[in-house]
Amino acid sequence: RCAICCDLLMTRPFYIFSCTHKFHSDCLAESILPHLPAPRQRRVVELQTVVDTLSRETDNTSMDSRSPVPSKLDQAQAELDDLIAAECLFCGEIMVRNIDK
Repeated sequence: RCAICCDLLMTRPFYIFSCTHKFHSDCLAESILPHLPAPRQRRVVELQTVVDTLSRETDNTSMDSRSPVPSKLDQAQAELDDLIAAECLFCGEIMVRNIDK
């Protein structure tokens, strides 16, 4: 189950961290966004829009998954993953910085 919304994990895209915390990608993004610097917040929102748009376009076209070159969708998703899932929301530096707040 997602550690934020408590819904079943397999219902949406999700992340599992080595500490065993689990989050839906949208729950994690929404929770981590306020803790990111403004430029990173803007970039996350931009990438979410790109991923959503390209995902809808990809659903309507066929893709060759054997292509050695990552697609724009893959690149945007990888950058988004790096921004929102670099560390666990509950165990990472973000939580440590906010303990006294």
